Amino acid sequence: MIVSALATAVGVNLGLTVLLVSAYSLLRRRPPFVSVYAPRRPYAPLESWLAAAWRRSEDDIHAAAGLDGVVFVRIFVFSIRLFAVVAVVGVGVLMPINFMGDQLQLIDFTDLPSKSVDVLSISNVQDGSNKLWLHFSAVYIITGVACYLLYYEYRYISGKRLEYFMTSKPLPQYFTVLVRAIPITDGGSVSDAVDKFFKEYHSSTYLSHTVVHQTGKLRRLLNETEIMWTKLKNLKYVPQRPSTDNPPKKFLGLFGRNNPIGKYQKRLEDLEENVRMEQSDATRRQSHCQSIGYWVSSQCHSSLPFLLCALNNEAIFDHARICVCQWD
Repeated sequence: MIVSALATAVGVNLGLTVLLVSAYSLLRRRPPFVSVYAPRRPYAPLESWLAAAWRRSEDDIHAAAGLDGVVFVRIFVFSIRLFAVVAVVGVGVLMPINFMGDQLQLIDFTDLPSKSVDVLSISNVQDGSNKLWLHFSAVYIITGVACYLLYYEYRYISGKRLEYFMTSKPLPQYFTVLVRAIPITDGGSVSDAVDKFFKEYHSSTYLSHTVVHQTGKLRRLLNETEIMWTKLKNLKYVPQRPSTDNPPKKFLGLFGRNNPIGKYQKRLEDLEENVRMEQSDATRRQSHCQSIGYWVSSQCHSSLPFLLCALNNEAIFDHARICVCQWD
């Protein structure tokens, strides 16, 4: 790679970064994007949000975005720390050594933009030179720093996660397992079979259960209904011609005016009928999937964590094992 090409790549990336940051700073104030971000001060300086975001502490991020937001930010922190070490070792140690090598011809600084940057790489170090040991040492140093930073971030995030679970209130989902492939007896339902089994074999830990139905088709119909309703609602902002008794006419069914309001209303009626039919089928259909809840006292939860495991292959009555294990 020649110097001019490297400078062009750096300039393009910096230009795109400035362009995207400026576009976000301007577009976030526009009314169509209020649902994404509604600033309290629409006429504040463009760079104000950058300074405010930089000053936010980790506790602020945890309160606003939760533990997942903190982990996401820690990824950037890890990257900055690692590349800072790489930059110091590469620019401060390796590049001067490479530049002082004599493997390649000397550079004519009068035509520097058209020259290659290979003189700054390991290619300019003489074969068999003792300076190559610095490159090997740099590789081991960077690898060791990367492993240490990974271990440090893992220990830090694991501590945050354990702290979150130990300080939070006991919630039912902490003591819930998912059970599949439940056999149905003649004349009974899935709910009755689950309730009878766990009351008989796990009466001390069983609290309740909830049937989870497979309603993917119903969810798709509801989403499509919401989209149609949004389109129909947006039509009130579009000027419409006065309605007449005669419907819009088309030539050969291809050309002519169309009535979008009537089209969307008809589509909404069809979707409503499909939703009702799917709801009726869902109430009659029992899914082979249960969510089982266990009761654990708050005293035990605050002192020792518990492990809830469900190991099932085919049928819960034959292969599933549901247990509450205490960690010492």
